Amino acid sequence: MHEDDMSAAQVPTKIPEPSCMRAQLVPRQVQVQACLAYESQNNLLVSTDKQREKRGQATRQQGTRGDKAKSPTRRDNTLSELRTSFFHYQDELSLLAKQPIGSVMATPLRSTSLRNLNLLLRSAPRFVQNQFRAQSTSSVNPEEVSHFNALASTWWDPHGSSRLLHLMNPLRHDFIRGCHTSQPKPAPTSNLKYLDIGCGGGIFAESAARLPSTGSVTAIDPSPEVLAVAKGHARRDPGLHGKLTYLNTSIEGLPKPECIEDQYDVLSLFEVIEHITHPAEFLDTCAPFVKPGGWIIMSTIARTWMSWLTTKVIAEDIARIVPRGTHDWEKYINEEELRGYFLKERGWNSPRVMGVVYVPGFGWKEVTGSEKVGNYFFGIRKDEIRLP
Repeated sequence: MHEDDMSAAQVPTKIPEPSCMRAQLVPRQVQVQACLAYESQNNLLVSTDKQREKRGQATRQQGTRGDKAKSPTRRDNTLSELRTSFFHYQDELSLLAKQPIGSVMATPLRSTSLRNLNLLLRSAPRFVQNQFRAQSTSSVNPEEVSHFNALASTWWDPHGSSRLLHLMNPLRHDFIRGCHTSQPKPAPTSNLKYLDIGCGGGIFAESAARLPSTGSVTAIDPSPEVLAVAKGHARRDPGLHGKLTYLNTSIEGLPKPECIEDQYDVLSLFEVIEHITHPAEFLDTCAPFVKPGGWIIMSTIARTWMSWLTTKVIAEDIARIVPRGTHDWEKYINEEELRGYFLKERGWNSPRVMGVVYVPGFGWKEVTGSEKVGNYFFGIRKDEIRLP
């Protein structure tokens, strides 16, 4: 009997785990795909059985067509196709598990199985797709770009949608100065090079370029509309010419530094990391751009119930001081997670953190310990090259 003709009674509500889940026989890519298919299909079939039971009860209560064959709906056809896809995909994985390791690593999935896998991926829950789907080579999220494009026209309005960024900017410079002061070897007092990633309309980039200690600022952003606003605003100040460069690109689009002269003293990520889907991979890409003894400086938000209340409920929904959809609470990062990432990778030292709180009528204020519940600055220094 073909899988499409299987009745509801013949389809198990719990699919047995594929035999090919043995890690020593199956490459990582196939394992991940099998796990995704396995979890997605089990959740789908259990949910479907419950819905089918409810429909049957409703039909019996109405007394209409209770014992008549019901014509398949579009949903039933889709479920049948999903079951077929899973069984075909499971068969191929089982065959791969029986092959020698060398042939498994070299054997690509057949085109039919790739189509089946695509169907399974589309049916998986969103959080499963984000964790196990093959990742993009870019850190840019099109939804985030679209959101900030819509805010471009008000970026430089001190009372507009970016008001909180304007108020926070002085604290950014205070934190950078604190980081430089803390290092054992005094920081350079001239010709500092900045790389501002996710620069937006240029609030920080412009202010950094005006500092007497700055040699150059390279500011990048993937949003063309926002970057056009940044360039237009910078043209009003002739003093920025030659010191400030805007590029419409992501960090992946920049050429990798080939020598220390190509690297930067300060790499800034202000209100950026909480908009990145895969922050660890993103930070891996950023690291080579920092010169030995240089700093990665960022500001972000801790993932706590308090930050959800203040940034999502109060700031976005009630007070409307931040446009709706600006933040995704699930992408917030705690300070200890950042600290653990950098110190585990080695090559970094002297992590610094400063918690800040927005006080209506007074602006942003440093509050010791507030990095555990809300907004904070984080900085970490790259190890210097020690000559023998």
